[in-house]
Amino acid sequence: MSPIKLSVVVLSYNTEELLKNCLSCLTENGELLFSKEIIVVDNASSDGSVEMVKKEFPEVKLIISPTNSGYAAGNNLGIKIATGEYVLLLNSDTTVPSGTLVYMAKFMDESLDVGASTCFVELVKTGQLDPSCHRGFPTPWASFCYYAKLDKLFSRWPSFGGYHL
Repeated sequence: MSPIKLSVVVLSYNTEELLKNCLSCLTENGELLFSKEIIVVDNASSDGSVEMVKKEFPEVKLIISPTNSGYAAGNNLGIKIATGEYVLLLNSDTTVPSGTLVYMAKFMDESLDVGASTCFVELVKTGQLDPSCHRGFPTPWASFCYYAKLDKLFSRWPSFGGYHL
């Protein structure tokens, strides 16, 4: 078993201030109850993100991609070097309330039948659930119902609401 419980992979592209807030949250909010590593993958930013990470967060592993290879490829770069038992993919515009990472790792430890999980993702402006955090399996029908707003019109019918679980 890895001595690192959690690897947090943060993908960044020209989000210096957001990234700074995210990393501050991850390094200062009492989540040190278990070992973790933080990996930032910079997708060819030109806004000073790389320099900020090097200067203000020297403990963070930094991968500098020479090109913006996109969301999946960027995250894969971080996953390749992750050594944690669990891997968290986190956007740079995210803040994590204190205790969340410990809670989620404990949930995963105790739920042997679960291979992946997420937690309540809250929209900052409204405090409401971010609907993008609980998407269903992508099918043409689910997408059609969502974009045609049939899921709202027929909200009591599960067959129209597959876009969001």
